[in-house]
Amino acid sequence: MGQLHRMPKPLKWKGIARELRRLGYEVMPEPQPTLEDHYFRVCESGAGAVVNGEDTGWRRGHIAKISSAGWLPLWSPSPRYEFNAVHRTVVAVIAEPEVSWTAWLAAQQPEPHPQWFRVAHAAVHEVVREHPERAPRAAALHDWLLSQAEAVGVWSDVEQALLSAGCTGGIPFGALPARPGSPSPDAIIGRCLAVLPLTREAAQSLPISWRELTPADVQRSKLTRAVLPAADQLRDKASTQALISELAAWDDVLPTIC
Repeated sequence: MGQLHRMPKPLKWKGIARELRRLGYEVMPEPQPTLEDHYFRVCESGAGAVVNGEDTGWRRGHIAKISSAGWLPLWSPSPRYEFNAVHRTVVAVIAEPEVSWTAWLAAQQPEPHPQWFRVAHAAVHEVVREHPERAPRAAALHDWLLSQAEAVGVWSDVEQALLSAGCTGGIPFGALPARPGSPSPDAIIGRCLAVLPLTREAAQSLPISWRELTPADVQRSKLTRAVLPAADQLRDKASTQALISELAAWDDVLPTIC
């Protein structure tokens, strides 16, 4: 994060936003009704800007802070009350026979929605952390939920690969117990490498100047920076040399892309 309000001559947000939009970026306001400042997000990069509002003690309309993650988040966190509502249903259904899960899912999601599946997935991991004795049942529900999400195509191939890697490697969700039929580290690494938005050659040929980078370039770079570390956390568990070598070949390339 850069604290731009400390600059001797802070930058005006209006001109920066206009230039980003001219270059093709989608700049969206993020409502924060309880705060005086104004928040904006660049969709292709995930970068954020905090712009001074009224009565903040700083010059109105100037950039207070900018932030940028090394990777592009594929979803936004849900409000806590939404998570709690889904968490309660997950806790209850884990105790039910597996034959009841299809009816439960149909009642929860008559029309499959990606965010609901994301929240339910996180809720299952929360149950494993809260109630280790329920881990085997929770893991079974977890695998079934992911298969249902994949069957109806609510997530992109990149998101599906990221979730699988996070569940097996433990970051950021926490690893689930080993169980028969779960994908092997080799399978998950292979899946991640197959959906990389950039090849090494394409990554190495990207422009350096931000004005020359297209929004699509930035988005592909950020997604690549998300997928590779997810796969790399499984490198020491891999047994296929070709996969290990492919991950290693990215070691010097990944830090150079935006």
